[in-house]
Amino acid sequence: MDYKKQLEQWFAENEETIVTFLQQLLRIPSVTGEEGPIQAFIAEELKKMQLEVDVFEPSLEELRAHPGFVEVSGSYEGRP
Repeated sequence: MDYKKQLEQWFAENEETIVTFLQQLLRIPSVTGEEGPIQAFIAEELKKMQLEVDVFEPSLEELRAHPGFVEVSGSYEGRP
């Protein structure tokens, strides 16, 4: 069986679980500056999958030194 068919079969078999997960994601407010709760939710889901999660708050000073940095309003505190 090719990968496309395997994926289609997996999605068909897990449709309810996928929809429920997406509904949970969409219920969590995640506008700019308030990303903490959605990040915590995703981190917990990844841990349930026995994945190692590295959560940290970035250093604004270090980010500013990057050539691709774009200034944002506020800080990154509480926004890992």
